[in-house]
Amino acid sequence: MVSLSLNSKKLQQDLGVELSEAILDKIVMMGAEIDENTPEQLVVDITPNRPDLLSQPGFTRALAAFLGIRPGLQPYVVTPSKLKVHVDESVRNIRPYTAAAVIKGITIDEEKLRELIEIQEKLHVTFCRKRKRAAIGIYPMDAIQGNITFLALPPEKIKFRPLESETEMTAKEILEQHPKGKEYAHLLQGLPMYPLFVDSKKRVLSLPPIINSHEVGKVTTTTTEMFLEASGHDQRVCQQVVQIICAALADMGASIQTVEVVYGRKSDITPNMQPAIQQFYGYYVDRRLGVTIKREDLPILLAKMGVGFSETRIKDTYQAVIPPYRVDFLHQIDVVEDIAIAYGYENIVSELPQLGTLGGETKRTKLERMIRAILCGTKLLETSTYHLLGKEYQRHIDPSDDIVTLKSSVSEEYDSLRASL
Repeated sequence: MVSLSLNSKKLQQDLGVELSEAILDKIVMMGAEIDENTPEQLVVDITPNRPDLLSQPGFTRALAAFLGIRPGLQPYVVTPSKLKVHVDESVRNIRPYTAAAVIKGITIDEEKLRELIEIQEKLHVTFCRKRKRAAIGIYPMDAIQGNITFLALPPEKIKFRPLESETEMTAKEILEQHPKGKEYAHLLQGLPMYPLFVDSKKRVLSLPPIINSHEVGKVTTTTTEMFLEASGHDQRVCQQVVQIICAALADMGASIQTVEVVYGRKSDITPNMQPAIQQFYGYYVDRRLGVTIKREDLPILLAKMGVGFSETRIKDTYQAVIPPYRVDFLHQIDVVEDIAIAYGYENIVSELPQLGTLGGETKRTKLERMIRAILCGTKLLETSTYHLLGKEYQRHIDPSDDIVTLKSSVSEEYDSLRASL
């Protein structure tokens, strides 16, 4: 759980309702726990599967839908920008992916600046796994000259003034002396080159995942246009991070523009703010919840979660239309969970099962237990190691096992789920 501090007055103003006991109960039913409630501040705990709620705009959006104030799928309009980010070959084995966007038409006051910093830090700690999966950078557009290049250089060739520093520092000095450098130095440890974002004038924007440049990377209350990027080892995660932040900024009144990210001969256009489709079955929902949900109630319940609904030509088969900031949908069971929250767990009546069964060990489990007991009796120690192993290593152990491989593993030593304990 992650604590999120909300401005109570702003939340009430955006919702158009008072934070009464009934509204606070609805927040709990939505899946957030309340830690503190004062006239100035509401502190809630957010579950890790909902990174889109880790900001005041994101939480307000979800609560407005749940309360029926602004239900349903909210569209996000994006327009193309002329900006390009060229990803250099030098970052392939260092930090190979990035996603980006241009933010325009936003007035940054002290409150919005606080919200911007908070969503960045909350995502860094949670969804980005302390910047290991991805690191976020936000920069004032008026300080950037021309297109941007994402490249890697040897540490001794890197020198710039890091954010809130009085003087220029080398990459080594940043990692050894700057507070953020010391905190995240382990993420660059052992690398022959360090990643950098630079503009057409070769001025450093940032040294990801450590720190922005002070000259080109400091957002203030005078900023009206911004460049947003997320870089890391997983392209999908980088894109999802940018989508979450773009949705929050759009809810704050900003206009979103796409950026062309060029990988040699290939290129991506980010962010993709189009909704995704998750198919689900009516009988599957009923079976999992133990209640019968009428077809006409499905779009109403999903609208309370900010999700759209459409039918297919196949009987009892439907589509949930997922907004771009909802990155927690992987399977139709996630649709069932949203329907259950909207329906209200308190409305599901508990029933004793009509069939009583007894659990028991399988033959294989019994055999494994006996083998473990025998080996422990010979003074051997049992260990249960990582869930990820190398695919080739597993095939040497048991060629007959079906091995589930990871789509984007960092190392061949951990590129598949272990088939057995």
